[in-house]
Amino acid sequence: MSPIQDIRKASGLSQAALAKLLAVTQSTISQYERGEIRPDIAKAIQLVSLGKRHGRRYRIEDLYQPELKEADHA
Repeated sequence: MSPIQDIRKASGLSQAALAKLLAVTQSTISQYERGEIRPDIAKAIQLVSLGKRHGRRYRIEDLYQPELKEADHA
């Protein structure tokens, strides 16, 4: 699970609700969660702040780390 997806789920938000909060589209949230695109710095700050309100301790840098795939462990 990506940090962004974890923050969203911990916050009890749907992709559509998080998109509205960040003033982006639901498709953009989906792309963030899949690691296809990364949020700009302002959105990353909002996400980290949202996560902290819900007990998540991510740093901005964590939102820009590449996901490890199963094949990367072999």
